[in-house]
Amino acid sequence: MSDEFQQLIDRVGSDDDDSASARLAIIGADAVAPLLEALRGAAPNRMLALARAVSRIRVADALPRLELFTRDPDYKVAPAAIDAIGYSRSGNAARVLADLLGGPTPHRDRVVRAFGELGDPRGREILTAEAARLVGDPQDAPALEAAIRQARESEDPSGLRSYVTVGVALAKLGDHTLARPIGALSEYDRAAQQDPESYIVRLDATHGLRLLVGPGIFTHLVDALQDPSQEVQEAAMRTMLLLGAKQSVAVWLDVECAGGPLAALAHSMVHELVGEWPANNELVEAVDDGQRRAWWAERESKFLAGTTYRFGRRAWPPDLLPHVDSQAVIDDLRVIAGVDFALHVDPQLVLDGAPDAVQRTAAAWWDANGSRFDRGGLYKYGHYQDLSLVFES
Repeated sequence: MSDEFQQLIDRVGSDDDDSASARLAIIGADAVAPLLEALRGAAPNRMLALARAVSRIRVADALPRLELFTRDPDYKVAPAAIDAIGYSRSGNAARVLADLLGGPTPHRDRVVRAFGELGDPRGREILTAEAARLVGDPQDAPALEAAIRQARESEDPSGLRSYVTVGVALAKLGDHTLARPIGALSEYDRAAQQDPESYIVRLDATHGLRLLVGPGIFTHLVDALQDPSQEVQEAAMRTMLLLGAKQSVAVWLDVECAGGPLAALAHSMVHELVGEWPANNELVEAVDDGQRRAWWAERESKFLAGTTYRFGRRAWPPDLLPHVDSQAVIDDLRVIAGVDFALHVDPQLVLDGAPDAVQRTAAAWWDANGSRFDRGGLYKYGHYQDLSLVFES
């Protein structure tokens, strides 16, 4: 390895990380092995940056080199290689991931997530089989209840969390068949509170509902606002914002009226969906309940059922592009479009010192792909979804 090459790798994770990672992405396949080897002995504060640098390399001839590391015994190396295969969009990547799931691997959840990111429709059959391995009949309520009982008895909910991972990966491929059972898992142990760690399953499931569309989901999200975990409550609110349904506004106003730690977040959520502050006041504590109700009563009829809204307009991804300096918006765009623009920023724009490189990358993607999207439509990983489904029982 040349000194220049080593210097680039040494700069990953430093203040000059963006340009170093961009240069390595342009170098391409030859950078895969050195980056993964550097990850093997990396300090904790560099691990994520090195792993992301590998995932930025999206050239066809990188796949064979990544495959060599997928069974590496190092707990940092193999997961990074698997993630990069998922982001690679390589035509042969599905075969590599299927081989991993077909044998013993300590990284099954990581492989499942990679299938979701890959976007290859051949992954649906493989992921459906993985769901059946975890829950004999993945869509059968009694089968799920049996899996839940087993998790409680063994005090090991890892199988339930893996099931959520599979459902989310399937949703990324346009298959939302596990939406109903994962919605049910968002309620797991909330009433009984038999397991003090059960909120982790509920949190996974609630995060999963950001991607999943199906009957009962809106009710599950409303119920999650009463969860003992504030993290679960906030996850539910962010998921409701992505739905962009006018029905969320009344729920959020109830949260405001109740006061407490979520009131300010609810106030901001209403603003982001409706495009105005409740009662035209940015300060949640300056608005009384009657003003909130009267303000929404005047506006509610202007918003259509079955339509997704953001900023008071029918949702339209380009409206988010000026806000990509926010990680929350980057995450929302990823759910909507299926692309992490911060990860896959055009490396040449970075090296050229172009301002707003992430925004420009996203805008270029939109110019090439935007014709697939309709204003006010609900999209998950680029697939259109029927918003009305989430209100069905």
